Amino acid sequence: MPKGYNEKWIGRQVKIVFQDSGMTLEELASRTGMHENSLGQLMLGKRNPTWRTLMRICQALGITPYQLIVAGTPLAALVPREPSPRRAMVHEMRRRVIETQRTMPDCS
Repeated sequence: MPKGYNEKWIGRQVKIVFQDSGMTLEELASRTGMHENSLGQLMLGKRNPTWRTLMRICQALGITPYQLIVAGTPLAALVPREPSPRRAMVHEMRRRVIETQRTMPDCS
């Protein structure tokens, strides 16, 4: 899940794809084996689905889990950000320590 999203996010994603599908809630419920009320609560963010439930929903909608995650998500949330200057500095320090340990003679 992209950073900064809450537990209602996956329900919104399902709702976006569902609305684009042109399917009725009754059809989706039939294809997933779920009750219409359960699907409605999930889309409103009042219910958190299991991974198995998400897979059934994706299969019924004819999409992959990746397509579900990306649906309606701002591109900026999916693109990896540059590391912060502090993180880059820590990474460089670790790299130097490891390099120094490799080049030091064994004193044991």
